[in-house]
Amino acid sequence: MSLSYDFYYLLRTQVELDNGIQSEPSRFLTADKPSLRQVGIPIDDDKRLFRSETFVESSQTGLPAQWLVQFKQSWEQVQRSYREHFAKDGVSEAQANEFCSQALLGVALLIADAQLDSYTITMPLQGSSAADHVVFKPGRDLLGVIHQLPKDSDAARMPAPARFARFESVRRRKFVHWQLRLDAAIPHLAPMDMTNDTPIPHFAANPVFAIYGLAHGELPEAEDWPQQLQAFLLGGEDAVLVRVLPRLLIRQWQFSRMDSVASLVRQYLREQSSHFNQAPLPCLSSKDLSLGLQTLAGLDAETTLLLGKLQQAIKTIEIHQRNLTLRLQEADQHSAQWAVVWQRNQETPLLDSFDADQQKLQNHITYIEGELTYLEGIRRRWHFHFEGRQLVWTERLGSLGSILAFMVAVGVASITASTLSQSDKFTGNSWLSPLVQWLDGLLTMPWVTDFIRLLNNPLVYLFLVLVFLFPIGWHFGKAVVRKIRCCCRRWKRKPTRGNSL
Repeated sequence: MSLSYDFYYLLRTQVELDNGIQSEPSRFLTADKPSLRQVGIPIDDDKRLFRSETFVESSQTGLPAQWLVQFKQSWEQVQRSYREHFAKDGVSEAQANEFCSQALLGVALLIADAQLDSYTITMPLQGSSAADHVVFKPGRDLLGVIHQLPKDSDAARMPAPARFARFESVRRRKFVHWQLRLDAAIPHLAPMDMTNDTPIPHFAANPVFAIYGLAHGELPEAEDWPQQLQAFLLGGEDAVLVRVLPRLLIRQWQFSRMDSVASLVRQYLREQSSHFNQAPLPCLSSKDLSLGLQTLAGLDAETTLLLGKLQQAIKTIEIHQRNLTLRLQEADQHSAQWAVVWQRNQETPLLDSFDADQQKLQNHITYIEGELTYLEGIRRRWHFHFEGRQLVWTERLGSLGSILAFMVAVGVASITASTLSQSDKFTGNSWLSPLVQWLDGLLTMPWVTDFIRLLNNPLVYLFLVLVFLFPIGWHFGKAVVRKIRCCCRRWKRKPTRGNSL
């Protein structure tokens, strides 16, 4: 047996920290000969890939018990490399460690052995039980590598194609996306971290963990093709798997975060739709209606932003799928000795996961847009009810204002008329004098005098105010009665302690 395994660490070259944007050490960019183990190799200009030293266990048929310790030590070596180069740029050790923890996208464990069928990898899982863990076993083959030589060549051939497979979790419970925690003494998996201070959750740096296997059959020491296969698959920055693994990690990282967010948002939108749809609008105050409308508007804005992020995630996965396809095609064209088989009977196992992830995120978008349409209908109903209530109150207050203004005008006019009737008569000499004398004559009539005295009585104004305020008071009274009925109905619906669920 020839068991060996490596850890591949994929990090971003730039992250946003509390003190601003932090980029990777400048000496990483100016390195003469970038290597996977020293300063990593650039991936797509915004990511960097590191590889640990190769651990060889020729006497065993599986990973040794201390592989998690070696896992943590390899990560510390990557951090040490960042700290040493950051120190030359004047960056503190704490900032360097923070950069590494925020920049890490994921880690891939690559196991190489003759066969993989009997492998079982156990990863600790954060939970209530210390014995809780996740078990990974070899799953579907993603691609194969065939050794092809000219017919007249007498060189030794690889007896069987090499196979590259993905290890899959065998947990039967509801599928959950996990992040990798490297800040503990022993690396383990844990639920993804997210912020709960907004209706739409936002995920922080959540590095993913993946296990892949390379089954290459027996490797005879006397032949040359094992070394050539090693160089073709894992040798340098142009090796096939060195370019394949980052694409797979980015796909998993992008999908797991957005799938988790979208699932939580869909559940939250359903809860909000049920809450706002069942709300008794007549029982709500105008303030509650206003706050509800603001909540619905904010929820629509936040969800629209999420839809944009989902579209970006789909596009990112599509781009990496296309880049991976191009890389596989280049490997076939530039290598006459090795052929990469990644399509079988119109099937592309390596790319199927990219298609499935894009389709699932697109399904999330469809369902979220449906929930938003439903919420928009609820918002319109709330808005119509709120506007109707405001219109009623505005109309009543406007009518009351007009009546009071009319009464004040009549009162002022009557007081003025009474004052004029008691003042000395003044006879002018103009074309209006006959009209004035006729009106002065009317003021001397008994019924006119009694009417003016009636309007000057405060009890008359009090009676008129009560009469005109009666419709508004009646409307206000109905609102109070409705509020009491709503409170009684809510009290009756409240379950007792013995019947609470």
